[in-house]
Amino acid sequence: MKQLAQFFFLLLALAACKEVYDRPPQSQVQLNLYSIDDESSLTTLVSVYGLDQDSIWIDSSSVTYFQLPLNDDSDTSIFILSLDLVNDTIMLKYDTELVYESMESGFYTNHYLKWIRSTSNKIDSISLIDTLVISTWHENIQLYLNDSTNITESE
Repeated sequence: MKQLAQFFFLLLALAACKEVYDRPPQSQVQLNLYSIDDESSLTTLVSVYGLDQDSIWIDSSSVTYFQLPLNDDSDTSIFILSLDLVNDTIMLKYDTELVYESMESGFYTNHYLKWIRSTSNKIDSISLIDTLVISTWHENIQLYLNDSTNITESE
């Protein structure tokens, strides 16, 4: 009986040592891809990396939308997008708000998009759908893509 009590005490002690830290949610901007011709959702081969960053965020994936992290220490993020092997640059300007989540997870960041600029090799136009970039991922930006590849070959 004494061993059974010690076993339950040990189980209770192990359960009490559970890690309570929850990582705060990460805010990411979501970009959806559409055809300029019929405004339908478009599956596109996408690669994305951040300007002056080491990380490749997306590496040759066929997607209809993708999410990108915004820099918490800056008010601007610049990304190089390869859309069907045609490169475009997109610049996002935003305000940042630090939000307290809880003692366990600490703070997380919300972003408020102010404007978006891009080159126009494959991107025809941009619509800003929702300026609030929060931890609940949803469509923020619509990218309308043209069908031309704009790749010229030299002889």
